[in-house]
Amino acid sequence: MERKKHILSDAWENFDQHLSASNEIMNHPDLAMFLSEILSIGPYYYYTFDVLSVELKQVHPNVLRIHGFKEIPTSLTQIIELIHPDDIEFVILAEKLILNKLLTINNGDFLHNKMSYSFRMRVADGSYHLFLHQAVHLVLDEEQKIKIALNIHTDIEHITQLNSGLVHIQSNNKINKHLQFDPYEEEAQVPKPKLSRREMQILPLIAKGSSSKQIAAQLFISEDTVRVHRKNILKKTNTNSSHLLIKKCLEWGIL
Repeated sequence: MERKKHILSDAWENFDQHLSASNEIMNHPDLAMFLSEILSIGPYYYYTFDVLSVELKQVHPNVLRIHGFKEIPTSLTQIIELIHPDDIEFVILAEKLILNKLLTINNGDFLHNKMSYSFRMRVADGSYHLFLHQAVHLVLDEEQKIKIALNIHTDIEHITQLNSGLVHIQSNNKINKHLQFDPYEEEAQVPKPKLSRREMQILPLIAKGSSSKQIAAQLFISEDTVRVHRKNILKKTNTNSSHLLIKKCLEWGIL
């Protein structure tokens, strides 16, 4: 069969002996696998996980070779344990920032976004490499809350060993936009909570480890009143324990 002419025919003419003239295809490539391999910027793997059970599903087998697992990991905890200890704080701030931005900027649109940032992970030989983390929310539950997420981890150590420290959010909804943020700068801009005079009296007593009964006796108020104030303090500071409350208040300089 004669090959059809097109604008690139002249460029290909000298290589005619290497271009097939047959209509038969010996084997059909797995296009999805081929594209994922050729478009990747480095060794990669992916997995989906349930945010409630943190159980991993659809785990790419590359995770065995890259991280040295003997068996396919089944829990997100196993992946988190690979993160460099010095990068854990950054990852926590990045995750908090992403959810906050999706709520405030994208009006709670959790599905049409790709989030990415980098951190170091332990690899099979025990050293740490810089990885690009990309995430997409795949499934929401009946209350439109995030249920299933897809994470892709790509080893980019051969490209750079320097972490930019930035979080990227690519929105693919009607308003296509790319945003980037520094989690540490965003955290520093969080306003201090406004506590009432009574709450400011109770706060240092909580820090001392005083019980509601002891605080009530010292301030001459009822235990029920103390419990209400404690609940309001936790709500205003967006904390869920006395330990975290004290940590945050020390950072804000109000304790």
